[in-house]
Amino acid sequence: MLAYQTARMESDLMTRRDETGSVPRTEFSQHWPAVLACFATAIFAWGFGFYGQSVYLAELQRAHGWSSSLISSATTAFYLMGALLLTRVHAVLERFGPRVLLIGGVLLMGGGAILLSRSQQPWQLYPAAAVMALGWACSSSTAITTVLAIWFDRQRGLAISLALNGASAAGFTVAPALVALSSRFGLAQAVLDVVLVGVVVLIPLILLGIGRGRQPMAAGQASAAPVSDGRAAYAESLVRTVGGLCGLHEPNERFEKILLSGRLFAVEPAFVESLHLTTSLAPFARSGYEVAAVGSLDGAWVKEAAQGAAVIADGLAGGRFAPLVEGLKLRAASGTVLDWLTHPRAAEVRSWFGC
Repeated sequence: MLAYQTARMESDLMTRRDETGSVPRTEFSQHWPAVLACFATAIFAWGFGFYGQSVYLAELQRAHGWSSSLISSATTAFYLMGALLLTRVHAVLERFGPRVLLIGGVLLMGGGAILLSRSQQPWQLYPAAAVMALGWACSSSTAITTVLAIWFDRQRGLAISLALNGASAAGFTVAPALVALSSRFGLAQAVLDVVLVGVVVLIPLILLGIGRGRQPMAAGQASAAPVSDGRAAYAESLVRTVGGLCGLHEPNERFEKILLSGRLFAVEPAFVESLHLTTSLAPFARSGYEVAAVGSLDGAWVKEAAQGAAVIADGLAGGRFAPLVEGLKLRAASGTVLDWLTHPRAAEVRSWFGC
């Protein structure tokens, strides 16, 4: 008896060839301008919103004699307000689009930093921190990852990791520039100069980079090609697995049934029907195998994995499924999955679990 769990989907569609036989362009080669725009945005956001905080503290304390705790309280307010505003990033993106989100974030972050650098009274630090918090929410990691998710599916991790490297780059670009210019021209002029340079560079990058690539898909809309390719790969993987197991055990052993189990067969019959499993597994059926869905135990409403655990427990206790447990020789089973680990540190790993 062979049970195939439908939860295991094995599909690597990145190397598939199109109808002309050529390898399709990767997502990164098509949409790298969006990554570049987000990388530059990250430099600006972290430069003024993260690394710049230490510069503001030192320069404002030197210029006005304010205490570190006073200035730091405004920084704390900035981070708290920014964290709360992150929850609304998706709403701004859906309503105004990725360009407005990032450009607005840059302008707000830069404007807030200018206001902060020109504060003459302690209370002025807090309105400036609020403006910067708005900019932080619209230009930091949440905004960048959400924007890149529009253009990237299979290479999303690569795109996001490259874009967020801008956060590290800000530490050796924006921060040193602020320190050097502040010592020569003062904090207010230094922040203004760096903000103007950043805005002049960033706005064209965002307009050009974010303007290229596919448009955001509406909620519930999906690309037809990846879906059809995924279904084909799913069915191919199933047939390959079943065929491999049959070839491995025959002719000495012969399976009675090929049982299909999993959540898809219970709650998504339309998707299962689209896989054309009956046609795909027809060669096995013609060879005398019975192909059928497992179904649920009588009266069961929990997931099939839990039902399987209940079946094993019942069989081990000598209940209705005792013959199944005896046939599978579960009582004779021993050892763990770690027994087959051959890594040089395998013994150390086994010791962690007391094996």
